[in-house]
Amino acid sequence: MDTLKILTAFSLCFMQPLWAEDLTDLYGDTIMLASGYEQLVKESPSSAYVINSEEIEAIGAITLDEVLATVPGIHVSYANGFFPVYVIRGMGSEVNSAVLMYLDGIPINSAVEGSPEFSLSHLTKNIERIEIIKGPGSALYGANAFSGVINIITKQRTGTDMGTFVGSLDTYGGWLNHGFKSHDIKVNFSAQGSTTNGSQGIVSRDRQTLMDDAFNTNASLAPSSINNGKEEVDIKLSVHYKKQAELYLRYIHNKSQNGVGIAKALDNKGYIQSDSWVTGLKLRFGPSDWLTTLDLNYTGYVFDTQSNMFPQGAMGGLFVDPVIDNLGYTSHIVSTQLATLYERIENHKIHVGAGFKHDQTTGIHEERNFIQGPFNSLLPIGSVQNTDDIGVAAFADTASRSNGYGFVQDEWNFLNDFSLTTGLRLDYFSDFGLTVNPRASLIWNASYSLTTKLMYGRAFRAPSFLEMYSNQGIAITGNPDLEPETTQTVEWSIDKQWAYNFKTQLNLFWYETDNLITESVFVDTMTQSESHVFINSEGANTYGVEVDANYQVLENLTVDMNYTYLKIDPKNTAKDVFIITAPAHQVFAAINWEFIPNWSTNLRSTSIIGRERSSLDSRSAIADYTLLDFTLRGQKVLGYFDLTFKVNNLLGANVRYPSTDGTSIPGDYPINDRTFMGIISVKL
Repeated sequence: MDTLKILTAFSLCFMQPLWAEDLTDLYGDTIMLASGYEQLVKESPSSAYVINSEEIEAIGAITLDEVLATVPGIHVSYANGFFPVYVIRGMGSEVNSAVLMYLDGIPINSAVEGSPEFSLSHLTKNIERIEIIKGPGSALYGANAFSGVINIITKQRTGTDMGTFVGSLDTYGGWLNHGFKSHDIKVNFSAQGSTTNGSQGIVSRDRQTLMDDAFNTNASLAPSSINNGKEEVDIKLSVHYKKQAELYLRYIHNKSQNGVGIAKALDNKGYIQSDSWVTGLKLRFGPSDWLTTLDLNYTGYVFDTQSNMFPQGAMGGLFVDPVIDNLGYTSHIVSTQLATLYERIENHKIHVGAGFKHDQTTGIHEERNFIQGPFNSLLPIGSVQNTDDIGVAAFADTASRSNGYGFVQDEWNFLNDFSLTTGLRLDYFSDFGLTVNPRASLIWNASYSLTTKLMYGRAFRAPSFLEMYSNQGIAITGNPDLEPETTQTVEWSIDKQWAYNFKTQLNLFWYETDNLITESVFVDTMTQSESHVFINSEGANTYGVEVDANYQVLENLTVDMNYTYLKIDPKNTAKDVFIITAPAHQVFAAINWEFIPNWSTNLRSTSIIGRERSSLDSRSAIADYTLLDFTLRGQKVLGYFDLTFKVNNLLGANVRYPSTDGTSIPGDYPINDRTFMGIISVKL
């Protein structure tokens, strides 16, 4: 009987008529990302989400991961022990390769790893809004729009705002945003930077500890804290001429210490560094009902790592110095796209485009002080030397990839309340051939207050250069015969506006993944040596629920809540390591209260429940946790200044992110610091 009452009440939540007479003004959020042109979020043919700068400022966010952690269906994980990974609906890896990322409409994923190297922890102080689509996006955006697409849109306002922040863990930084307009030309400049020592969680045992146990040595640096500091610099200049032309120039420097170490042995000196250049030219021409856009983009990375793979005294004392492996490369990405939006057919919007992208990796180099011996041992060779001088191959070979594509999409509005969006994109890659990815979305605007969608889409993730072309060594060997990972999703969504300023959204989704790229171990029976190779394996069938609610209790008091449930059924339990980053339950709640004019508080909690181990991992389940964060914000203090004070992990919860196995880092990755931060800014 109780169950029946609950189901009845839940049904009434999506059937009750709206009391307000006209709520169109409450649906002001628009999004470009879902269709390639601007439309209302609730009428977009994707599971779309938009975060604006006011929401970012309300929580006092400094980094992108703080913001994304508030979004239903997105879990920010540190399951690689290095930097944040954005896991959308359970699809995640040790890098952000399943998510396609854009900066102001310019794609930044590199083919080397499949992920954007400099999105390790993007700063937020120049962000105007973040557009997100969850689920497949390859029908419009091609490779790597696998679990979703994120577009970070920077500020284009006139005027000046600047500020600085300082906090725990030796964290400090600042920013400047400035924009002005002269006649038909608009210029925007931004600069921001930060430095931090990062989380200081203690690792009690690491991979070197295991070798110490075997060799009766004491070389491991454990127990010791994670090496998790980072520094970032981000400078951007954009110039607009009317709405017809835009020139975009950006430089981003990111240097991150390497967490628990590249080889899962603590390293107190190693780091990962990228220097990146993003440039773009956008031209728009034609009448408003037949608008054509030409994009020309270039992104360049210079990527370097300095690593102590194992500490001094490793390999039973053979190494007098640490086991050193330094490597790097330069990546070039050139892309162009010509697209047009045709609206001269009644009730139709036809979006057609074609483009070309070329990825190339040059300048590959590696220096080390060891060679690989029998039985997977490492043998010292004295000083650090280039691999060419040692006579072994570097970590990977120079590679290039060309991708030509074309897409067509039609939005058909019919019967007044219905719209049907269908689309198809064909991509041809020079190294693995053709992929075809369709989409379809039926939207019913039942009333001003009720919209429902039924969506289908297919997406793929291209194998990265490292997955295809890595050379044999202490890392995993590449496989040039890899096929793209694929996923297809069916989703139903209902968006409802209630009386008394209460809004809800419900998403039900199911997806299937195939050809997931995983590691396979082959053992030579003669030498008992192991080789690790990338292979395509089975994926999973996954279903889930997302519920998002917003209630304006009073004019100065709002409550936001969202809940995500996820169930992953791997097709092959021997290859299910991908499940460790995906919690079964994720609960977020926030209370925003303006208790006196210009002074407000934000109290928010995030609960992560039900993270599973891989079937090959015998450890007990990873512990659940709840984070409680608090922000106090004052606006126009003394007439000019905005002041923010925030505390993250207010209750000091013991937060741990699961390591991929139970041997190298058996205690998982501890990131549990209570931190304080003060922010002061001014707008001129």
